[in-house]
Amino acid sequence: MDEKTTTSTSKSATINDVAKLSRTSIATVSRVLSGSNYPVSEEMRKRVLDATRALHYSPNLLGHMLKSKTNKCLGIIIPSFQNPFFIQLTMGIENAAKSQGYVSFVFSSQRDKHTEQMLISQIQQLKISGLLLSATDHEPEAVNAFLDTGSSAAIFEADYPLDPRAINATSNMDENGYIATCHLLESGHRSIALLTTPLTKHNRRMVSKGYHQAMDLYRIPPEAQIVFESNFERDLDDALFEFEAGKELAKQLLSSSRIFTGVVAVNDLVAWGVIHQLTQEGVQVPQDISVIGIDDIPQGMMISPTLTSISQDSYQHGYDVCLRLIERLESGDMICNERCYRKPNLIIRESTRQI
Repeated sequence: MDEKTTTSTSKSATINDVAKLSRTSIATVSRVLSGSNYPVSEEMRKRVLDATRALHYSPNLLGHMLKSKTNKCLGIIIPSFQNPFFIQLTMGIENAAKSQGYVSFVFSSQRDKHTEQMLISQIQQLKISGLLLSATDHEPEAVNAFLDTGSSAAIFEADYPLDPRAINATSNMDENGYIATCHLLESGHRSIALLTTPLTKHNRRMVSKGYHQAMDLYRIPPEAQIVFESNFERDLDDALFEFEAGKELAKQLLSSSRIFTGVVAVNDLVAWGVIHQLTQEGVQVPQDISVIGIDDIPQGMMISPTLTSISQDSYQHGYDVCLRLIERLESGDMICNERCYRKPNLIIRESTRQI
């Protein structure tokens, strides 16, 4: 196909232009570009692809999504782009989607329930039939309305009982809090504090539950089970919310009348903030205070001391859940009360020690 056959125009090329240039029908062009199994000769396929390149044609994905009843697209909503845990989770989802020929769209609710509700509604309007959500909203109405359309959803975190039609991909955060606290108790610590962002979210309350269960197991009296809770939650334009919360929590810890030898942080970013502030105050980790986090995000290897943490393998979890959601979409199966779960593991590094 030489230069004389190309079309020069100020407006974007359409699928009709591709059909004319390749001397075939619009239906055939659509079959070639969509990867349809409908038989098309190699010669015809080449003509269509050559015409597409010559015209610099890009399919109108949005138009296709709105016209079709289903599409190979997934919507992902996470609370924040700031926490690397959610980035790892999203990477797992995206790679699984790509392996199955799906495209994923990633959105942040910025920890705001109204933004989350709007995003779910927009995903529904685009006829994206697969939703993967780490919820900020405390009410299930938006998700249930999405499921009512016959779509499928996988929920990684929620503060409400899940609709049995959704894939339950939540973690047992009480187990994570329990394992983290037991590690310090088994290392000889008895004066251990839990440092957490606001206990307004179910996952954080479950970490607190696990902390208290472990302390009870070792017969630590209730009055010695101390929880420090930050008093704000919002994404910051010039800093990381959880890191800043960790710094403030460390100040509370040091201003307490009690002396602590161990800290359980509700997640790794909080643990980083705690370690940063302790170091600024001349407190050595782990020589003076041992610190353990939850999530085991990769950046935990980049700080000094390296962070002991509870691994949830967020990348693999996202990958596995995404594959299961795609299986549902393609088979039409709607299994009730389906659970996708990965057991947490203790990863011991330099930030904790035996005493």
